[in-house]
Amino acid sequence: MEDEQVVKILLCCSSGFTTSYFAQRLNEAAKQLSLDYEFDATSYFDLYSRAEGYDMILIAPQIGYMLKKFKKALPKKRVCQIPTSLFASYNTGATFSFIQEQLKEYRQQSQEKNSLFSDCRLDCPMHQETVLAIAELYDGNSIQVYIHIYKKGEVLFDDVVIKPNFQKVVLFDLIQYALGQVEGVDLIVLAVPGIIKEGTIIDFPQRGLKNYPMKKRIEERFHIKTTLINNTNAIALGFAYLHPEHEIVTYHSQPYGRAMGGQGTVVHQNLINGISGISGEIKFFLPRMQFSNELARLAKTDFGTQEIVTNALLPTISLIGPDIIVLRAPLINDLEELKKRIATFIPCDAMPEIVMIEDIKPFLFRGIAEYACSFLQETE
Repeated sequence: MEDEQVVKILLCCSSGFTTSYFAQRLNEAAKQLSLDYEFDATSYFDLYSRAEGYDMILIAPQIGYMLKKFKKALPKKRVCQIPTSLFASYNTGATFSFIQEQLKEYRQQSQEKNSLFSDCRLDCPMHQETVLAIAELYDGNSIQVYIHIYKKGEVLFDDVVIKPNFQKVVLFDLIQYALGQVEGVDLIVLAVPGIIKEGTIIDFPQRGLKNYPMKKRIEERFHIKTTLINNTNAIALGFAYLHPEHEIVTYHSQPYGRAMGGQGTVVHQNLINGISGISGEIKFFLPRMQFSNELARLAKTDFGTQEIVTNALLPTISLIGPDIIVLRAPLINDLEELKKRIATFIPCDAMPEIVMIEDIKPFLFRGIAEYACSFLQETE
């Protein structure tokens, strides 16, 4: 159900000059061959700020030593080094073949990763309901909407829909589509961004929602019991469930190129929502803190993102004292450097363990499963 679209490819070299010429040649050849490719070029200084709008990154051989760093910083992109023979000869035909091979391999790897989180069972022996779970994730480039249907605890159906922004995601249409796949859905669970209280989206500016009774509207339209959870909270809950050795877990999400992230905290397997669901909403204090530059500028670089994440985590560490912080921050390449920065403020014996995760979907759907089970037990 993924939208068909032109594959946008960004070429990158030291200054952007040689790749600009190659990009021009590739665009001309793609047009002649009716290929759905669109090429552009940039210098490696501007790569992070421009990569968001592209599906694939091709770096020139002269900066091949930076390939590993770029891959880590851009985990949602296919980042490859152009073979020297192709770049030196500007061989467009062979380059198209190289691109097709790389995209095919990347899609296969993505399918394998998706199969890992499709194993998230709804381990709730007291209930045999059929549950529809819909989760939204934002990776800095697009909105990915994951759809799971559980029947007697097993994943019966899964799909993914990709949209450019939240305005293009029509949840009611997606629910209608999902309900057409399986009969007899007993519960709908939505894991979405925003401040959520008792099924009402208190605040979600990206979608223009404020005090919107989402639960009520869905139940009125589809006549199916519905519940909502913040997606960051679901990830925190899933990690805590899979790692019961930790008493207090905080998950921090810092989307690629974005100043505002979010946090979710679980204490002794219990999710902390706070009054009116405000827990973890760092947007209320982060802009008022002191930074070395504008937040929007800092969010475009590794060093700047470290500064943002440090300032976002310090209040949490000081007030809640988690024993582990789970971090999703694609632009941060050096986790040890981040730890050193935080350690300049926090005593050594109070420093939490900090781990970085790349694939959050297993934790997201584990958290949704746990939340659904709790909801079913409370409402039986």
